[in-house]
Amino acid sequence: MQNPFIKYSLYFAVINVIASLVIYLVSPELLFNMYLGWFWVLALLVLMVLAIREKRIKTNGEISLQEGFKQSWITFALGMLFSMLFSYILTNFIDPDLIELQKDAQIAAIEKMAEAWNLPEESVEKQIDEINTKPTTGFGQLLIGYMIMLLVGAIPSIIMAAIMKKSNDQIA
Repeated sequence: MQNPFIKYSLYFAVINVIASLVIYLVSPELLFNMYLGWFWVLALLVLMVLAIREKRIKTNGEISLQEGFKQSWITFALGMLFSMLFSYILTNFIDPDLIELQKDAQIAAIEKMAEAWNLPEESVEKQIDEINTKPTTGFGQLLIGYMIMLLVGAIPSIIMAAIMKKSNDQIA
């Protein structure tokens, strides 16, 4: 493949979809586990670094900040797109009951956070009511979430690109 970002985002997509299906079949509640979510973030970050590294190797050890950012951010953008689309399909078409599991996981996380940080009860109740009343699975919510993720993903992308950039002047 010409562009490493395509290769690494496809790696992420395939691994994420297969693993998510296995998790779904074994224990659907785990799909909403915070620690598992952090694992996927870490996996995507590693693939973003690998995309920059591969592009730098293909260009004789050189990569600009812009090219590094492009490799990293597009890997992130495509990886998140595949992941979010699969999640959308899973919760809207394959098993709509997962929406209730997702809400339960969000409420449990809020209650745990409220207890740890001693948050006011009325604030917690307001958040729980919002979770129970706000639609979470529409295409509009997916699109807004994706746009936010694109902005969030730009931060590690630019940091990785800045760390990994290299020109002939730096090599010599």
